Amino acid sequence: MFNFKKRETSFFLAHLLHPTSNVDMFIHSPREQTFWNSLVHVGSSNLVLPSVYASIKRKKLDSKVPRDLLIYLNEIYKYNYERNKEILRQINDISSIFKNNKINHIFIKGAALLIFKPYDSICERMIGDIDVLVSEKDLLKSKKLLYENGYENNIENEEVLAPEIDNFNKKNRHLERLTNPNFIASVELHRGVLSSKYSSLLSTDEMLECKQKIDGYWIPSKFHLWYHSIFNLQFNDNAIKLNYLSFRTLIDVLYLEPKDIQNNIDDFPKSIKLFYNLVSIYFDEYPACSKFLRFKYILQLEFPFFLNLNSFCIKTISFFQLLISRGFLFVDSKKYREKIFSNLPLIKKKLIQFWKK
Repeated sequence: MFNFKKRETSFFLAHLLHPTSNVDMFIHSPREQTFWNSLVHVGSSNLVLPSVYASIKRKKLDSKVPRDLLIYLNEIYKYNYERNKEILRQINDISSIFKNNKINHIFIKGAALLIFKPYDSICERMIGDIDVLVSEKDLLKSKKLLYENGYENNIENEEVLAPEIDNFNKKNRHLERLTNPNFIASVELHRGVLSSKYSSLLSTDEMLECKQKIDGYWIPSKFHLWYHSIFNLQFNDNAIKLNYLSFRTLIDVLYLEPKDIQNNIDDFPKSIKLFYNLVSIYFDEYPACSKFLRFKYILQLEFPFFLNLNSFCIKTISFFQLLISRGFLFVDSKKYREKIFSNLPLIKKKLIQFWKK
């Protein structure tokens, strides 16, 4: 039932979340319960329900929304606010550790947005991990410092297969997640912000050189926050292959984007153009570069099966690429074979985690 007019729901959601867009055309009369159910489903899958509540209040739509839905959204909004306050407390702790030990670092992604506050992010932005970009030379030192301050690895025996797959590990943009029983969020220490295949598109050295200090915390420049928001979705989350938009990323981008981006889009890489190609479906002022991909996106909204099928195919290909690369290593290294056979439960666990990502 949740696929009822999903395209219409998505258009309403996009304009609701836009800083200034008018939504009267979508809500000029009372809507059926099915519409509101669809809105909750799409908003939840895109991690924007706190922003949905805030936007309803900002645009004075309370009277158009069912009361029980407002109460539900308000509870999520308040819970997210309390969680983000705890995350800020944890960010402060990590920042103190790194500054006291002269670690060259910046908070990125959701953590940076909590600090920068391009909108009321402490109430609205849903955040999972705390991501920290650290200079390559400080990476292992940073990990050791967090260990010394109560953090531990989520996954047992992280280094069990090293150093035989050290070259493979260097392709990863971040270390395994670390947790601390005294804090709410996991922490990921990054050596890069994009997977190795696309790392040249956004220099981590440049991000660290251009960093800014807000309220005592180091974060990327506003331009790099915007740039990374799009690249992270397009490449790390496979949106460019799957041809989809995340409304959570869309909110970040709309508040961070440079002025007159609509007129200067040709100055940016193709992946940026393709992101705004889909944005143009919702907002006419943005340029379109591919009618076919726009049509494909709308088709996926109407029939989510196509998106799920595409996602399954991409994940399957990546899974077999991993097996092949490890297979060559298995053949070449006796020591690696011995470690594989002595740690079969761990290998099974890692394969399952890879598949679930």
